[in-house]
Amino acid sequence: MASREQAEAFITEFQSILDAGTELVFVPRTENMSAMQYFGFNVKTIKQELLQLTVEHYSDGPLPDQGDRPGHVWIFGYELYDNDMYVKLKIGQKPSSSGGVEKNPICLSWHTTDRPLPRPFR
Repeated sequence: MASREQAEAFITEFQSILDAGTELVFVPRTENMSAMQYFGFNVKTIKQELLQLTVEHYSDGPLPDQGDRPGHVWIFGYELYDNDMYVKLKIGQKPSSSGGVEKNPICLSWHTTDRPLPRPFR
């Protein structure tokens, strides 16, 4: 589990990248697409939801990404229209055209969950 400061630093950086106009990478998993359809949302609407997350929504992380993918994932939870939401985020990195590294916001999961997630900083 991260400290409050680490969780704040992650969500601040994630939202700064997202707010700077970098395109949100939304992974089209079945659960994510079903939730998007259920709520009548699109990627732009989900981006707005993610910009509203705070450290109080933090649940877990940083956790190693699954498989051979580098980096860490962070889990957040919040309520949306009386539904408990599960959100898994990551800041990805890829080479930029200038030879540096470009960071991109990735939403691996955004869907309902059967139970509220623990939120230690609430």
